[in-house]
Amino acid sequence: FLDAHRIYLLDQLGFDWHDFSNNENEWDEMLNLLQDYKVSTGTCLVKSGGENDNLALWVIRLRYEHMRNRLYNDLYSSTMLTKDKITLLDSEGFVWVTKVRHWDGMFNALKQYKVQNGDCLVPPDFQLNPYLLEWVQIVREEFVKYQEGESSILCVDRVDALKELNFE
Repeated sequence: FLDAHRIYLLDQLGFDWHDFSNNENEWDEMLNLLQDYKVSTGTCLVKSGGENDNLALWVIRLRYEHMRNRLYNDLYSSTMLTKDKITLLDSEGFVWVTKVRHWDGMFNALKQYKVQNGDCLVPPDFQLNPYLLEWVQIVREEFVKYQEGESSILCVDRVDALKELNFE
């Protein structure tokens, strides 16, 4: 799993995130494959293996680019993930965040931070868990989107859990 820190390290190495699927024909072809997969399985959670390997890789890279763009407050600047494409993928039921374990671990770290500090306002120089600030920033953006009725990666259970912490 590529978390925020690993994405940062890859960026420092000069990893080219845009070196795939910039071709609109390829985009359309992969989107059609995703739609067919959803029709046959009922989900956009593509499992790798056999004939689905290319589609699974494409889906993974979509998630990474989306996460990377969110981390750098650069959503929609990608030639691959335009606002229209993200909206289309959202309408298909595309799942941007699949790692429940990651959510649970970071949420528990936030709960512990609140117990120790009295709030959920993680400062930029928080040394005990440098990934917590990045996670909180993303979750805060998604929390606001959810409250405003926009498409968000947060589900009701997660929003309720955040509200219990008086997350703002």
